[in-house]
This record gives sequence, C-alpha cells and structure tokens, in this order.
Amino acid sequence: MLALAVACAVVIARRQASLALMFGCDLWRQHMNVKQIELDARKQRHEQELAQLPRLNLGALLMPAIWGPAHGQWVTVLFYPIWLFADICLTNAVFYGGLAALLAATVVGGTIALTLFYALTAGPSAYLRVAGRLPIDTYLMREKYWTLACAAVALLMLGFASWYNIAVRLPAGPGA
Repeated sequence: MLALAVACAVVIARRQASLALMFGCDLWRQHMNVKQIELDARKQRHEQELAQLPRLNLGALLMPAIWGPAHGQWVTVLFYPIWLFADICLTNAVFYGGLAALLAATVVGGTIALTLFYALTAGPSAYLRVAGRLPIDTYLMREKYWTLACAAVALLMLGFASWYNIAVRLPAGPGA
C-alpha cells in the first residue's frame, strides 16, 4: 500500500513538473517573441537613421588618427606611422628618383586608398556605438564640428610637414 502511495505521488509530481515546464516554456516563448519584435523594431530604426548619415565621413578622411580614437576606433592610430612612411618615401623620391619614385607613388596611392576606404566605412560603426544614447540630429551636428576641427588640424599638420621637409630635410641633403 505504501509503495502504491509513493508511486502515485511520483506520478503526480512528474505531471505537475511537466505542466509547470510546459507553462514556463509558453511564457519563455512569449517573452522571446516580444524580445524579437523589439529587436526588429530597433534594427529597423537604426537602418533608417544610418540612411541619414553621409556616405563619406570627412572628419575620418582628413584626420583618421584623431577622429577614430575619439569615436572608439583605436586601431586608427596606426595611420600616423603609415603617413610618416609615405612622407619619407616622398622625400626619398625627390632625392633619388627612379625606383624611389615608384615606391613613393605606390605607398602614397595605397595610403590614400586606405584612408578613403576608412572614411567610407567608419561613419556607420561610429554612429551605432552611440545610437542608444544620442539622437541622429545631435550626432550629425557633432560630426560637422568634428569635420571642421579635423580640417583645421589636417591643415596645420600639412603645413608643418611641408615646412619641415623644405626648411630642414632638403637643405640637409640625402644623408639626413
């Protein structure tokens, strides 16, 4: 008799556990459906906002090594040594010509292509980083300020590099 009571209790417990599991699964499915709907709505909103971004980010084009880290893309600090190498190649092309000029053309062309590729692809990832915190209009206004600041810094750096190459490196000659 005791064995029958225990067996009935086990069957009832299993049945209740299976009902609770089924009920829990239904709640879980409903929860996941709501989450998926929210995710789809957020994705659609982001796609509409990304369509408002300019195709070419001028701040990222003019000064990627400053614009990138400010927007969470730290790998762009590698643009400094790339630009320095391109500058050295250009100076050697002036001094030596020939193969140095061919190397300089290749390096400068590659640097320009890499910078242009970065400027074309950097904007959407930078916006998605702040999309939950910042409206698109505010982001676009800030990017205009970033473009002006990067243009000013780019002009200053270009002026300094030109002065350095003309006033310091060229008079010193090829051995400098």
